[in-house]
Amino acid sequence: MPHPGDTVSCHQAEALVRAAEARTGVRPVRRTDLLEQRIWEQRIELQHAQRRLGERQAQVQVTRRKMQAASEEWRRSLRDVARWMELDGPPRGVSRPYSRLAKARQRVAVRWRRLQRRGREVQRARQVVARQSQKVHRLQNELATLEARLAHLLEENRTNRGPVQATFRLDGGFGSGENLAFLIEMGYEVYGKAISDKVSAALRRRVTDPARWTRVGDNAEMVAWSALKLDFCPYPLDVGLERFRTGQKERHATLVHYGSHAVSDDLVRWFDFYNARQTIEAGVKEGKRVFEMHHLKVRSTAGLAIQEEFTVLAANLVRWGAAWLYEQPFQAKAPFDRPHASVKQLVRIASNTTAVVMWQSEGNLLLTFDELSPFPGVELRIGQGWAFQPPLPLYRNDVFESI
Repeated sequence: MPHPGDTVSCHQAEALVRAAEARTGVRPVRRTDLLEQRIWEQRIELQHAQRRLGERQAQVQVTRRKMQAASEEWRRSLRDVARWMELDGPPRGVSRPYSRLAKARQRVAVRWRRLQRRGREVQRARQVVARQSQKVHRLQNELATLEARLAHLLEENRTNRGPVQATFRLDGGFGSGENLAFLIEMGYEVYGKAISDKVSAALRRRVTDPARWTRVGDNAEMVAWSALKLDFCPYPLDVGLERFRTGQKERHATLVHYGSHAVSDDLVRWFDFYNARQTIEAGVKEGKRVFEMHHLKVRSTAGLAIQEEFTVLAANLVRWGAAWLYEQPFQAKAPFDRPHASVKQLVRIASNTTAVVMWQSEGNLLLTFDELSPFPGVELRIGQGWAFQPPLPLYRNDVFESI
């Protein structure tokens, strides 16, 4: 789904799922039992939060009474100072630290500091109440959203006469707990990657035995847990911690799964199946970076759709050209031979590199790259049989020609 502007992908998961179902006309059976259990747990959590809010509000009243008492004591100490000054007169030049006036002044200072402490306690108690009140409002809004979703899913199950089984493989940018929970409730088998690095850090502390790591690729190892309950998702997930090296640095990521397949029993298959989506991801990145589709500031949905169609056409044309070169009788040098052909090199470098074009006597075309170019000495001999399409005329058709 194309979106103009700075749209965050993580927030578009539901819209993408709804669009896919609308396009295909099919959907799986919704897992309403899981959602009902989640709503029940949410109600219990809301009740606890409301009870804690009442306790915090009561604590505010207690601290306010303590502050009022401290304020009364401080005012009483001020009156004592005024009374002793009236009875004893102004203090003399010689200090008398144990006089009634000096002791009364000490009590004023002590009770003033106590009053300040009580004031800070009241402020902290009010801040706690504000945070707890925000939590209660958040839980209430989430509960209302979940109840509305449950009613909608129950209706979808009632009208679903041909349910299907389907799988979603999520990019790491979509791997938030809410997106995972939504897809699980929608009835899909979900493969994804946790969006937060904190999950990987917490799982690394669980691995105490180095022998648990299983090699799943040339540069990757995994360790997995089945039906593990993590804080960021309301449902238990199959979780796989993977580690790999990029240069001298060791990196970690977390794969997650929910569904009927026992992925924890075959980590190699799990790793390969999830990473098979890299073909799609490579195509997306190619459209963004190689062909620079998003550099044209188009804001309308129709304009973005047209751009994407032309990007797909350009990607195919480049690959067709590379394949055609490979099928010629001569052996093209890298990066123009098929095993090493790179679309990025062909589009961003080769097409912008200086070269000499010469027609040979046999009618062949010889293209020689400049010696100072990234491909010095590389020659492409293009034989006969290729066609040239002249520019198409504008505003002409069969009707006007007949006239």
